[in-house]
Amino acid sequence: MKSFSAAVLGVMLMAGCAQQAPGFDGSYTLADIDGAAIPGSATLVIAGDQISGQGPCNAYHGQNRAAWPAVDLSAIAMTRRACITEGGEGAFHAALGQVTAAERSGDTLVLTGPGHSLRFTAD
Repeated sequence: MKSFSAAVLGVMLMAGCAQQAPGFDGSYTLADIDGAAIPGSATLVIAGDQISGQGPCNAYHGQNRAAWPAVDLSAIAMTRRACITEGGEGAFHAALGQVTAAERSGDTLVLTGPGHSLRFTAD
C-alpha cells in the first residue's frame, strides 16, 4: 500500500509541476514589436505584480492587476524627457498599454494584446 501511495503522490507532484506557468519575474530587453525593430531600445523588469523599465527615451512603471500570465496593466507612469530618436517611444508605450497576455518560453517573453505582439529576451 505504501508503494502505491508513493506512486500516486509522485504522479500528483509531477502533474502539479507540469501545470505551473514559468516565472515571469526578471529583466528583459525588447527584441521587436509586431516583428519589427523600433528606433532605440527598451527594457522591461517584472517583479511580482510590478513592471518597470526604460523605453527608448523615458523610464516607466506600472502594475499588473491580473495574475500572470493574464495582463491588466494599471495606467503606466513615465518620465517626460524629450526624445532625440523619433518613432520608438510612442510605438512602444502604445503597444505596452494594450497588452492582455504574457507567455514565456525559455529566454523569450512575448506580451500580446489586440493587434500587437512585443517580444523580449531575458537579460
